[in-house]
Amino acid sequence: MVLLFAPNAAIYDYLCLPHDMLLDQDIINKENVSLGDNVFMTELFVRHIGKEKNIPIVRIGNISAMPEEPIYNKLFGNMDAYLIELRSLGGS
Repeated sequence: MVLLFAPNAAIYDYLCLPHDMLLDQDIINKENVSLGDNVFMTELFVRHIGKEKNIPIVRIGNISAMPEEPIYNKLFGNMDAYLIELRSLGGS
C-alpha cells in the first residue's frame, strides 16, 4: 500500500499511480534492477504552492539498499523496504 488515504475528490484534483507501475519481483528479475540504479520521484514543492495550479517537480536519485529480509513496521507489519537516496530540498 502506498497511501493510507485518498484526498477528498470534491476539494482536490489528483491522480493515483496504477499498481502495475510499481516495482515487483517480476520487474526486478526482468529488468535486472539492482543497487545504484537510477530512480525518480514526483512531488509538490510545498514552499512554493501555486494559487491557481500546482505543478509537480521531479527528483532523481539511486537505489541505495534492497531488501534482504522483511522489515517490521508498526503500521504495515512485515514489508519489503528499499532505501532510495534522492537529491532534495527541505520542505519537499
